[in-house]
Amino acid sequence: MKKHKNSIKKDAISIFYSGLNECKPNESFSKQIKLIKNEKNKVIRISKTDFALSPKGKVFVIGAGKASSQMAYSLEKKIKDVISSGIVITPYKHKKKCEKTEVLEASHPLPDKNGITHTNKIINLVQSCGENDLVIFLLSGGASSLLVKPANGIELEEKSWLTQKLLNSGATINELNCIRKHLSQIKGGQLAIKTLPAKLITLYISDVIGNKLDVIGSGPTYGDNSSFHDAYNILMSKELWGKCPKNIEKHIEQGMVGKIQETPSRKLLTKNKTYFFMMSDLNTAITASSKKAKSLGYKTKILSRNLHGEANEVGKYLSKIAKEEKDKRLLPTCIICGGETTVTVNGNGKGGRCQELALKFAKEIKGISKIVLLASGTDGKDGPTTSSGAIVNGRTINSKKLNIDSDEALRNNNSNIFLKSRKSLFKTGPTGTNVMDIIVLLIR
Repeated sequence: MKKHKNSIKKDAISIFYSGLNECKPNESFSKQIKLIKNEKNKVIRISKTDFALSPKGKVFVIGAGKASSQMAYSLEKKIKDVISSGIVITPYKHKKKCEKTEVLEASHPLPDKNGITHTNKIINLVQSCGENDLVIFLLSGGASSLLVKPANGIELEEKSWLTQKLLNSGATINELNCIRKHLSQIKGGQLAIKTLPAKLITLYISDVIGNKLDVIGSGPTYGDNSSFHDAYNILMSKELWGKCPKNIEKHIEQGMVGKIQETPSRKLLTKNKTYFFMMSDLNTAITASSKKAKSLGYKTKILSRNLHGEANEVGKYLSKIAKEEKDKRLLPTCIICGGETTVTVNGNGKGGRCQELALKFAKEIKGISKIVLLASGTDGKDGPTTSSGAIVNGRTINSKKLNIDSDEALRNNNSNIFLKSRKSLFKTGPTGTNVMDIIVLLIR
């Protein structure tokens, strides 16, 4: 067994970053994209598929999401010579300057008017494309709030209000996106329709379990099989129907009776010239993190690539596993999992799903030495905070040094303030990618 030179905390951080770095656009685009110049034409090779460029056509780049500007920058490194122009939308403070692609900023997770203005610019660009042109769409998590054009008759403030209510109710990303699609003119495959008759390629970084193209960014270029009835049922289950703005409820009611056209189906879009390539996902990160952990001498287990549920409950569950591994004494052990938990907001505190999970875990392992858990979002942001997550151990909850009660912090969804007082917050800053959350649990 390899002798450990680093602290257990340093090992956890190193393992996390190995997974994160593997998912950054520069790495994945470098491996999968190539520009080939022949005597007759120029070819863009993506993975193993070749796209011959028409001498009569142009290449345009569009995109939206937390990773979109980094994706555009990485794409320009590979095919800058054939790009005519482009527009991508990224969250504020996520901008990476590009040479041929205009990078615009808007609000996330709640949309703002800049999002609408910038989305209209993208629509104007793609609607000018002809049958010989190629449009490359760069998609990553966060696109749902950045690529925004509400349905006719619905105000942005009304849509933002409902999005916040759904977030507070613990709605899953699938539920959120179903609602978003049916209150939009661009989500759920509607952007793809606007690019016709040009050829459309979507390069995406997945931030959802199962890499479902209809869910990532609310599937702007992928056909949608959900319906207005599904949207209605979600709002009923969250006890929001009857409380929504009248314009929203009227729109959904008209959709259910066929007065408003449904989003384009997958079958309809597959008939057209649309292609999809995944550049990286959670599995990419977990595989790289696992490899790093093994190189550091840990017996490594991948617990889940589909982690979900209430953050509080998942934190408690992971603490039980940590104790069991400690009792087995088959150490050192590394347990890695990834996914995206949810938080049902009952208090008015400040926190995020990774921080809440970590605080609950720390409470359950109080006083136990040589156990560390790092839980962090790969996009660099956990909830409405500047932290990406937290790193905790058996000393995080220490009654002799606390000015705030951990039980009260959990009840009030105030994990950020508590963890800050213990210097247990973890911050990556904007990462340029987004493949959900990675959790590294080390036991020595």
